[in-house]
Amino acid sequence: MKIFFLDLIKVVDKSFHSFFKNALSMIYAPTKILDYKNCSDYIQTFSVNLDKNEYLVVSINGGRVFTDRLTNITFISRKYLCPCVSWQYLGTYLSSNGLERKILSDHENFVLNRKILIDCFPTKINSTVISLLTGGAANNNYFHWLFDTLPRIYMVKVAIDKLDDHVKYLIPEDTQPFQRESLEAIGIPSSLRITSKVHRHVCAIKIIATTHPHPNIDEVQSWVVKFLRKSFLKLSANSQKVDLIYISRTDSLHVRKLLNEDYFFKLLKPIGFQIYRLSKLTFSEQVSLFSNAKMIVGVHGAGLANLVFSPSQTVVYELFSTCYQPSMYERLSELVGLDYRKIVCQANENYGSEQKTSFYIAENDIYAIVKSAQKIIGKQK
Repeated sequence: MKIFFLDLIKVVDKSFHSFFKNALSMIYAPTKILDYKNCSDYIQTFSVNLDKNEYLVVSINGGRVFTDRLTNITFISRKYLCPCVSWQYLGTYLSSNGLERKILSDHENFVLNRKILIDCFPTKINSTVISLLTGGAANNNYFHWLFDTLPRIYMVKVAIDKLDDHVKYLIPEDTQPFQRESLEAIGIPSSLRITSKVHRHVCAIKIIATTHPHPNIDEVQSWVVKFLRKSFLKLSANSQKVDLIYISRTDSLHVRKLLNEDYFFKLLKPIGFQIYRLSKLTFSEQVSLFSNAKMIVGVHGAGLANLVFSPSQTVVYELFSTCYQPSMYERLSELVGLDYRKIVCQANENYGSEQKTSFYIAENDIYAIVKSAQKIIGKQK
């Protein structure tokens, strides 16, 4: 009898939650897509041209934003979905152009079509809110935080000359030290932050939203590089210089590691390499480390986003497996003026996910790196 009642409670609870979400979606979800031409009295749109790319910034009086913090960000005005700035992500795939996101059209938005139900009441914010939301990747990923989230601040500043006093910023979250430190460095203290981790549905006096800085992951934009360097290179002043660095991924949440790293580093250490696990460093320490290095070696991963802070002519060796070779850091190196070199390594046969594959670096590739480092040392003498 007890088991029967427990099962009954579970069924009732599940039914109630389903009813609750459907009811909230009936009240709050958009039913149509907005035409910006017909709402100039309560919505302003700004076209922003950056490096010959057109972006859109939208200011929505009395607007709302809902996110599932993974694949969906929906901006809403009254009962209308705000196009271009709303975002529906389906997945990532490798194409002939590199690693690309599959982004659905506004008509396919999951909140609009009730594939995702609004499951919470909106939090009311009595100020202007600038949204820096960019999907689940930026919740804790260093690369996506730097290249998808923070550039939106610059886009808004270019579009709107004077922002309201006491503007607040809606961010994915600020639990990671690099998130808090980078925001503090550009003048956004904790008192001005709202996180989608706590508030997934927000209503504000005004909401400002932007299109994505670069929908194709591999197509890093030069204006983003300039913005990041200008904003954060000042953090590297008076720092200790290390010429030769190896970035280890033994602290990574994902697999994708160098399986013969111990042997590899035994050959690197005698010529002056130092090994770093970036999760142990503060944001400013990471900026300083990369901004002073003459040679950087590392497995492909989010930490190599710090190449944006490296000086031109820095030698970079990026290590990949045979089955996963995105090109964003090659593109980034080109924009910064780095001497980029790619090494494709033998994947572990029992790798599972292509993106998480661990691998071994070959002997001849190790000696190519050692020889390159010796040349750098020779030039210094």
